[in-house]
Amino acid sequence: MVCSQVIYVYSDGKVEFPLVDDLFAEDKIISLPIPQKFIVFRQNGEEGTAVKFINELGQSVSGPIVLEIPAGAKVDPQATNITYTVLGEREIGGAYYMLLNVTVPEGVSQITVVKEADTKAPEVSIGYLSPSKPKPGQAFKVYISANDNVGIKDMKVQIIVDGKVVAEYPAFSMKPSEVKATYFTEIPGVDSESFTIKVIATDFYGNTGETEYTYSSTGTTTTTTTPSSTGSTCGPAALVGLALVPLLLRRRK
Repeated sequence: MVCSQVIYVYSDGKVEFPLVDDLFAEDKIISLPIPQKFIVFRQNGEEGTAVKFINELGQSVSGPIVLEIPAGAKVDPQATNITYTVLGEREIGGAYYMLLNVTVPEGVSQITVVKEADTKAPEVSIGYLSPSKPKPGQAFKVYISANDNVGIKDMKVQIIVDGKVVAEYPAFSMKPSEVKATYFTEIPGVDSESFTIKVIATDFYGNTGETEYTYSSTGTTTTTTTPSSTGSTCGPAALVGLALVPLLLRRRK
């Protein structure tokens, strides 16, 4: 279970806990349980900021959100499929922020705030396996190095045996707010002495970067790394985001 607290902090210093009647019980803070049904995955790059929403609440959600952005970045409506209103922008301590009021629909959606449309594909490479020489049927983890100028929206790992995709798994970032990070996924096992691991990383503009790694019991061979700059902007997503936004949840009716 994930626990969170909704807290209102006003400009005059007043603090309220609107969804918890008795905040303290036996000198312990009571947490408000929040189901993993509204999730936000946010990445900040040098050329833009991108946010992915996963809304499984059964209704749209409206409320304010603050994004840290690069100087001069603007919302790109062509790569945004939520309803938004920009309320203001401000520089604080050398960093730039944008305040928006948004309505997030059901399902998977996104907003991008960029200097210009992203045409660069993610850079991706397979770092290592753990254990490095898994036996047939043995579970192992795949660690991946990835980087993008705005943000990686989804990453999947395919297992290919004899030229056929036999399984596919999502990969997760170990530093989800950063555009340059290590991703990982766990493979429950492959019933073969040799197989190929294919990684496909897709950014918020549909650009994809791919790499393949061939494994055998007698040795390993890295084959190809292929960037691509074509694809849809807001396709379906398998990656589970990793951060909640109480400001949005608190205004859910």
